[in-house]
Parts: sequence; structure tokens; C-alpha cells
Amino acid sequence: MPKFHVCLFYLKCIHALIFQHGSNQNLLLSTKLVTLASSMAPTMDYARKLFDTMPKRDAFLWNTLIRGYADRGPCHEAIVLYRNMHHSGLSPDNYTFPFVVRSCTVQLALREGKEVHCNIIKYGFHSDVFVQSSLVSMYSQSGETLNSEFVFSDMIV
Repeated sequence: MPKFHVCLFYLKCIHALIFQHGSNQNLLLSTKLVTLASSMAPTMDYARKLFDTMPKRDAFLWNTLIRGYADRGPCHEAIVLYRNMHHSGLSPDNYTFPFVVRSCTVQLALREGKEVHCNIIKYGFHSDVFVQSSLVSMYSQSGETLNSEFVFSDMIV
């Protein structure tokens, strides 16, 4: 049996114990479970199920799931989650944007990437070097050399 199946089995056992003891409403514990599930499971299915059952979600939790989809796929889910986060009233932060921009790059979703870039400016993260780096990659891989150069020239290293 592959290691990730064993790890996922034990993670589900821990989840059952947390639920059994009534600690499933604890945001910190739930976030840890989602973090582990998104890094250990072969797919994001279990992490998403955990996320969907949580009544309270903070930016860190949203970022954890967005990062999981950006790293493991499918990347379009990271973009969908970003939109859902935005519509839920939570503001994305400097940790959110690099994963969303990377997902737009992988999906060849330049239009969505440009929309995200507008939000990066709106929320004031256009000077963050990690955000800028993801934008440079997106624009250069999309053939948008001028935009890539524009973002790059604004970078403070």
C-alpha cells in the first residue's frame, strides 16, 4: 500500500477522534487537518470535503486550499476558490495571489490573470516581490512581454 494511502488513513482516524470529542468546530484543528490533507493525499478531494464542512473559514484556510489546488491540481479549482473567497467577503492577501496567478499561468487563463492583477493593485500587493514574480512569470509565459517588463521594472529587490 503506497505511503500516502497509509497517511490518509491515519489522518481520517485523527479526524474521527476530533469529531468524536466535539472539537470539530475548532478552527485551528480544522485548518491543520485541511493543511495535512492537501499535502498528503493523492488528490484534493478529502481536503475539499473538510473545507466544505467548516462553518468558519479564515484567509489562512482559504489560502491553504488554494495553494493545494495550485500545487496538485486541478488549477482551475484554485481560481474558482479565489473567486469564492472574494465573494464570501474575505480579502485575499499576499499569500493568496502568487498561487492564484500561478494557476492562471498553468491554465493559460490570461484574462483571469489580468483580473487578478487588477485586484493585486486594488488591495495594495503590487509591491510584494513574490506577487510580482508570479506576475512576471504569467505575462512572460503568455507572450505578454511588455506587461512582463513593466511588472519587472517595478520590482524592488
